[in-house]
Amino acid sequence: MAVRIAVIGAGALGGYFGARLMQAGHDVVFVARGHRLQVLSDSGLTIATEHGTEHFRLQLTDSFEAMASVDLALLCVKTWHVPGVIAQMQAGSISPQRLLTLQNGVEAHLQMATIFPAGRILSGIAQGFFEIEQDCRVRHAGVPPKIIFGALAPDGKAHAVWLAALLGDAAILYENVADIEARLWEKLLLASSVGAVGACTGKPMGAILGEPDLRGQVVQMMDEITSVAQAAGIALDQAASTRMFDFARTFPPEATTSMQRDLMEGRPSELDAQLGVIYRLGWEYGVSIPLERFPS
Repeated sequence: MAVRIAVIGAGALGGYFGARLMQAGHDVVFVARGHRLQVLSDSGLTIATEHGTEHFRLQLTDSFEAMASVDLALLCVKTWHVPGVIAQMQAGSISPQRLLTLQNGVEAHLQMATIFPAGRILSGIAQGFFEIEQDCRVRHAGVPPKIIFGALAPDGKAHAVWLAALLGDAAILYENVADIEARLWEKLLLASSVGAVGACTGKPMGAILGEPDLRGQVVQMMDEITSVAQAAGIALDQAASTRMFDFARTFPPEATTSMQRDLMEGRPSELDAQLGVIYRLGWEYGVSIPLERFPS
């Protein structure tokens, strides 16, 4: 039976996973605006992977009303767009059956919980390297795409089981975890540290991991992020940094983080969501995060 799905944000993540759900026979509508809406309407979406390229014609709209009657809404916008989504949902009294957040950082699901029942929110991580090469072309490389997710509240566990079945039927790799907060922070370890060093040096993942001085800066930042997470009550173990280093080595050596690309190209970035949150919580919990350690 086809499931009604709204993908909010037709960028690299939303485009990739939304297209895969379309392939599985589901009724997927993509919410996009401005130039991206026009380009996707005119040209469709191309997905390029190591297995080849595929082209998709998308069902598109610029109205958030598309979320009102869906079984699942995938929130795939950048973090700075989340307040705007909240405002649109409040203005239209929009309430999908389930909401999956796939933002970087550790706050998007908490922001959405201010207007939406926590039991219907699933917080997630999109694992893999995704990049918009052209306005209508998404490239995936490296580790196979995977969605790691979990319920925010005990009454959300049934929704998590439902999502696991949906993704499994669509041949999308997934992991339904008990402690999604810890996994969000684990991803933040890598995205914030490598993204910051990369943005300041202009170097890609392979160079950062391969040069001892740069790798040392990443290690220092990871240690500080771990201290903040633990002070905030997050069950982030000391081995998380090692796991993230191992994961980073699966990426193409020329890979960069989305925050790094945005900063280097002068676009709005997720700097606050990926670094600002660490300093805010560090201040709140009395964890020292020396600014002089920030790469320059």
